[in-house]
Amino acid sequence: MLLQLNPTLPLVTSKGDGFAHFLIDYGQEHNLIWVVFLKENGECWCLPNKEVRLEANFTMQTGGMFLKSTSRIPPAP
Repeated sequence: MLLQLNPTLPLVTSKGDGFAHFLIDYGQEHNLIWVVFLKENGECWCLPNKEVRLEANFTMQTGGMFLKSTSRIPPAP
């Protein structure tokens, strides 16, 4: 199943910060796949759940100091 996100979601990923435009669900035995366009250079990456985090948003009290773990995602090898 392919879901278009409207509005897009700002994410912190292993490749850098970006916006998720689509979410791909291949079923129960697979990770969700996020289709993210990076802010820095516009590259498009398809990343599994474990490599994305919601970007901090003070107004919505999400991310950053509002999450238990504030560490950034390490870059992929």
